[in-house]
Amino acid sequence: MLPSQVAFEIKEYGKRNAQCHFGVRDLINNARWHELAELILMDKQTLGKVYQNDPHGRNGMLQCITNLQRQWFDTVYFDGNGNTRYNPSKKAIARTESLEHTLRRVGGQWSQAAQGASQVNPVVNGVGTIALP
Repeated sequence: MLPSQVAFEIKEYGKRNAQCHFGVRDLINNARWHELAELILMDKQTLGKVYQNDPHGRNGMLQCITNLQRQWFDTVYFDGNGNTRYNPSKKAIARTESLEHTLRRVGGQWSQAAQGASQVNPVVNGVGTIALP
């Protein structure tokens, strides 16, 4: 690979990395756990295709995704029908509670997706454990 190609790849990687992290950060900041769980599962499924000729890159990205998953979820999986199922971690539950408390205090509005995440019944339906009043 020519030096100019290496520089281009590094620059493009930085752009993709910034875009990807911004999206994940937005999902976490807004407690959109279902969307984050779906993103994690889909990313894990596509790693083999994206890093087909780069096992080192694939393993590094898998470790990154796994670390993200462990931080915000106790479990994340597709059920037999292909539906996303997850159990948020204590950290995710605390994030949701903190966000709800802040929004109640300032009288703000929460996105519809975030509201849905906070109303999931605990493990009864296998979708999540957040059930706040």
